Amino acid sequence: MDSVRCIACDASNDPSARFCRECGRELDPSAWPAEQLVPEPVAAPRRSRRPPAALLIALVALVASGAAAAVYLVAFRGEDSSSKAAATATATPQIEPSSQPAVETPPDANSATGVIRAHWDAIGARKYEDAYELFSAGYQSRTRKGPWTSDITSFKPRVKIRRVRFMTSLASSQAWVFADVVTRDVGPRGDSSVCNRFAGRVRVVKQSGTWRYAPNAPGHTFHRAALARDDPRCRGLFAR
Repeated sequence: MDSVRCIACDASNDPSARFCRECGRELDPSAWPAEQLVPEPVAAPRRSRRPPAALLIALVALVASGAAAAVYLVAFRGEDSSSKAAATATATPQIEPSSQPAVETPPDANSATGVIRAHWDAIGARKYEDAYELFSAGYQSRTRKGPWTSDITSFKPRVKIRRVRFMTSLASSQAWVFADVVTRDVGPRGDSSVCNRFAGRVRVVKQSGTWRYAPNAPGHTFHRAALARDDPRCRGLFAR
């Protein structure tokens, strides 16, 4: 009897099996419970609001009167101000600006973009169970933790996050996020001679006050493409 191929990982399975022996997904996609996601709303056209001409004229007059007052103060008090400024400059030592670069504040993990970064950071650190816990409840109901973590352990991807940016908010505490991630698999099932680029928009949902990653949600464009070893986007993944 012919075997059944999993549409998620392409593994061969027994025809009587309900779940994939590799990734744990149900083999019949029609049996997968649908993620409770709300379609992307259509934005209504914005109406142009122009301030009345009388208001513009009043603002111009106010600015002109302020400028005239400033000229008056400079003309009659300029000498006194200059002497005070000179005395202050003499008494106050000059402080050189710090040569240290500003420290960038890391994004909040419990945010639309932060949950995607946290997910891939956990994979790069080989904390696969932590990465799994950031999936949405709907995805976890379709994919068991054991097979998922076992599968990704066999690849052991090194991860380089190139870009994660917010795209747009959706209804019911959902959002689109663009992600661009490059990986190199060094595990027994991976091909360490090439890189893999995952790029596109992904859906995130807020469940019980916590942002979650909802893979393969309707409308997602996050797909994998193989890159040659010498591709500039792979830089850094072969150096260690």
